[in-house]
Amino acid sequence: MSDVKNILEMYLVAKFKEIDSTAHRVSGSGCTNYQKGDISNKYCAVEAKIKHSHENIIVDYDNEWVKTINQMPMNSKKFPIIATENKYGERFITLSAEDFFKILKEAKL
Repeated sequence: MSDVKNILEMYLVAKFKEIDSTAHRVSGSGCTNYQKGDISNKYCAVEAKIKHSHENIIVDYDNEWVKTINQMPMNSKKFPIIATENKYGERFITLSAEDFFKILKEAKL
């Protein structure tokens, strides 16, 4: 795990802790059989990706999106997200349109 990735994961944990005090980085960045993903929290499955060689963020459908979904427990209430950082240090969250609208509906914005 690189220091750059640690910074993105630490940022995500800090943000999640504002709404979930149990949020934490997963040991081994999800490489264990016990916990998958990069950030453990009660709301979503998180895969964090640094893409400092890219101007544009492109989510790799099979290696990032499908992998994150497949690592989630069956019947999980969590939704998958891919957190990315581009070469300008801008951070983005990718999630399905369905999950986005569910969140908006629950927030009643």
